Amino acid sequence: MGRLLTEIISYNAGDLFDVVCDYKSVGGEFINDGHISKYKTEKVKLEAKTDISEDEVYMRCDTIVNISGDTVNITLLASRFVLPDGDYEVYTQYSNWHNESMGCWQPLVTGVFAKVESVRTTVGAAPVLAIWNRQQNRGIVFHLLPMYSWSMSARRFDIGGGKSRVEVTMGPSAKRFELKLEPGECLEYARIIYYEFRNKTDLDCWKLHRYLNKIAPRRSMPVIYNTWFSAFDWFTFESLEKQVELAAKIGAEYFVIDAGWFGEAGNWWQSVGDWEEYQHGALKGRMKDISDKARALGMKFGLWFEIDRAAPAAKSPGLHPDYYISYGGQYFVNYANPEARKYILDLLTDRIKRYNIGFIKFDFNADMFNDPQGQAFIRYYQGYVEFLKELKRRHPDLYCENCASGGMRMQLANGFYFDSFWLSDNQCAIEGVRIFKDTMLRMPPQWIEKWAVIETITDFEPVYSGGKTEKIVTTHDAGWDMLGSVRSSWLRGFMSGSPLGISCNLTKLSENTLEMLASHIEKFKKDRELYISAEGRILADTETLTSLEFCSVDKSKIKIFTFVKRSTHYFAVIYPVVDPAKTYVVNGEKISGEDIERYGIKVDTGQTGKCEETEIYEV
Repeated sequence: MGRLLTEIISYNAGDLFDVVCDYKSVGGEFINDGHISKYKTEKVKLEAKTDISEDEVYMRCDTIVNISGDTVNITLLASRFVLPDGDYEVYTQYSNWHNESMGCWQPLVTGVFAKVESVRTTVGAAPVLAIWNRQQNRGIVFHLLPMYSWSMSARRFDIGGGKSRVEVTMGPSAKRFELKLEPGECLEYARIIYYEFRNKTDLDCWKLHRYLNKIAPRRSMPVIYNTWFSAFDWFTFESLEKQVELAAKIGAEYFVIDAGWFGEAGNWWQSVGDWEEYQHGALKGRMKDISDKARALGMKFGLWFEIDRAAPAAKSPGLHPDYYISYGGQYFVNYANPEARKYILDLLTDRIKRYNIGFIKFDFNADMFNDPQGQAFIRYYQGYVEFLKELKRRHPDLYCENCASGGMRMQLANGFYFDSFWLSDNQCAIEGVRIFKDTMLRMPPQWIEKWAVIETITDFEPVYSGGKTEKIVTTHDAGWDMLGSVRSSWLRGFMSGSPLGISCNLTKLSENTLEMLASHIEKFKKDRELYISAEGRILADTETLTSLEFCSVDKSKIKIFTFVKRSTHYFAVIYPVVDPAKTYVVNGEKISGEDIERYGIKVDTGQTGKCEETEIYEV
């Protein structure tokens, strides 16, 4: 075991469980055998069970059972880890629209916390907390898998005599938390993955990737075309017909129509919740024809839904008021109601069959910051999980993409039920490298889609070099208000290592750009066998460059993408993680793993804005 992990203290129930109920805990019994810790009173029983992988990744599952014959009211429920005192730093991530996964280290003076009170579980923060012992140059990273509104904190507290300890606490959070636990009910209230790390740059995130790739492997890693950045909701049958043909030509495997396909009045945002195809505009009732054409060209068809809510003007809340929760002028599906779940499932099943849908983009563009029952959305999410399980049972081949104004539900618990995540509404190929890199600290790369949102300028005239040239431009926001150029090498690097998405008007791309995309997609499909189970590492991350490694578990095949943000020298030396006992070919040259470890490899960094790809494979 790691040195820090063996020092996690659990002398009594207070070191593991933080619970306040309508009972006094006096007289409780605590048993700790190192892997299963139990605490029992007259009314409840708590258990913390910890499994350890061969790579020393820990999964702790905490449950509480009402063993009495009465309803028990719980007003505080959290899991705790107690560490010896030391000089600590704490890493947390802020996460919000356009600014997903923005992390920072802070000294632990008194306390550091992260908290989300929305029904969307990564609005304002992400459920990861790393704590670094500056005396030992080692740390522990904690990943909470919340299906509720949550909080995580690290704080120093006094134990008397002028001495202190450090505790890390996490669990459900609500302004007025009161969970009613019925007689005999067993609630799993925390799943926590944690492990020791020594690399402060990437928190040894490969451990998380390897662990989750074993217990929740990806079914596929597709090439997806989505209509949104082509013309947003201003599309016609004729315009989408052209996109279908070009998407198939460059090698897309799914063709997905985003928002704007539904609503009788044309202002679709007022019809969210009804999901009836718009007959008098957009496709004018011809969506099935687009679906048929996509499938005839070898692609599967997909559609956008915001199934979790309904707009005030929608018909559904009036027809089924018991199926919705009213909040902030919006209506949210009450997943705790089995009849509401069935209603939504039957509606989706009808649309799936009607349009032969193989892909659903699940968006969620509103926040509910208060569970009306005061239960931190625990009952809501219990029903939500049942909804997702039943959807997959009915439609086992359906590809489900998780989106919520970009990455506002991008957390590990949802990765067990969705195939991949829409990374951000900020689909800039430049900023996207930063968002992807920081999200990789808390999620495997296989789960995180990256999108090419581009257009070609074919007659650009440089000021200094003379003559006309061609430029690829990328959006720098959630639309096309801000633009910037991107080199094709950077774009290709950005579109590697994870599910590949394209969302733009393909008719506005030059033949050269279309051929570049087609060539890259063909190469991506050849490399997909590596990417679908690869472990990600951040080899370098400075003001001038970011270098990402995708490595097979046995270290027999490695891809490295070095993004030169600002060229200040002609080359950089980076140190891939390899097996020193193996012999490799590095860009055509045979080198021993021992020499790669000792001397590193040179990467050309002589040009700003480019990406240098390095391929390493075992002889």
